[in-house]
Amino acid sequence: MLKENSGMLSAISEFNRSYLLLAQRALRQGDIKGGQLLGVSDETAVLISQLTEAQIENLSNRSDLLCEIRLSDPTHLMARI
Repeated sequence: MLKENSGMLSAISEFNRSYLLLAQRALRQGDIKGGQLLGVSDETAVLISQLTEAQIENLSNRSDLLCEIRLSDPTHLMARI
């Protein structure tokens, strides 16, 4: 059980790191305006774009996901499949 839990925490950490790096790159390149695509406030988008590598590493090593799936209505999800 501990090994499975460790594997899940590692996967969440890697997902968080990838998400933050992708979001930061998109914000810095101007591919997205503010936080519209990310679903965050403009202030949060600015903070994400300014994170250092150490801050990204620190934020990544959490036991919860830093982003959420915004397809809460099953019909929206099914329409995209």
